[in-house]
Amino acid sequence: MGALAAFVVAICAVNTVARVGQPFPGFFVWENLFVPAVGEPDWTGVESGLRYHSWLIAVDGNPVESAQELDTLLAGRRAGGPVAYGLEKDGERYTVTVRMMEMDVRAWISTLGVYIFEAIALLVLALVIVYLKPGDAAAAALFFFCANLGLWMATSADLFGPYLFRVPYFFFINLVPVTACAVMSYFPLARRRRRWENRALVALAAVGVLLGIASNAAFFRDLTLLRRLDTATHIFVAASSIAAIVFFARHFFQARSPVVRQRTKVVLFGTTMAFVLPSVVFPLVYARGISFPFNFLAVMIVAFPLGIGYAIAKHDLFNIDRVIKRTLVYSVLSALVIGTYTLT
Repeated sequence: MGALAAFVVAICAVNTVARVGQPFPGFFVWENLFVPAVGEPDWTGVESGLRYHSWLIAVDGNPVESAQELDTLLAGRRAGGPVAYGLEKDGERYTVTVRMMEMDVRAWISTLGVYIFEAIALLVLALVIVYLKPGDAAAAALFFFCANLGLWMATSADLFGPYLFRVPYFFFINLVPVTACAVMSYFPLARRRRRWENRALVALAAVGVLLGIASNAAFFRDLTLLRRLDTATHIFVAASSIAAIVFFARHFFQARSPVVRQRTKVVLFGTTMAFVLPSVVFPLVYARGISFPFNFLAVMIVAFPLGIGYAIAKHDLFNIDRVIKRTLVYSVLSALVIGTYTLT
């Protein structure tokens, strides 16, 4: 499973790197011409008045119905050339003229590069954990969560082209709550698992699979339903993130063992830093209509693998042999810190 996840992440990384130096509209679009909230404030799309979460319906007066038609109409255009786009949001149609842009290294790093870096960092942590502690239920749960989160990040970049992993993307994002709850259920703390926890995990997995199926079914057929499902998905993810923060905070204050408190404190810090901002922003974006680029939220997620890695290295989170910790975990931490500094 780790090899399969690495293969998907590698394909997404290669495809996104190939876009460097290529012209693009000045904003991103999904395969069904949905304009996601990803980009920078100084991109020509935002500067021209384009609104995130709009639907692209025309290019220079020509109606378009898919990203393939959009690519055909934009073929041969160079950066700086103006293009008139017709869009629709909340039943209102409007037109903007946007200059084409070139995907330079800086633009790539702040958008696609963020997703790919997060995916690689999470995947490395997942593989290191399961390698250091094979057969351990808590390590396996953390592996599934990190691998799932990494695949969500990688396929998020693929949603802007070439759309190879659009179908699994909706399953990866909707399975984040169940893998997050699995970590809470099996996490190595001084607590006893309850019988109902397995049934709850199965129920959450079923909800995630159903949301994934429904989202894929509505992707081209019912854009209004897709928008509602997307709202439900992100609120679902935000709720699981808040539950994780509450869970670790509760066990930090209740733990009697200094070792357990120390481990929980580090993991709580990483979880809070990584997920508290997305958990607050997601409901505001969807309930209040606030426009905020999601790629800036993705930068925070690196705090989670850093927190887990530090807890392993410093506080022996999974009771891992000290020699193995020094040779592997510190190397991973160094790479994550250097990568985070570079992105910042």
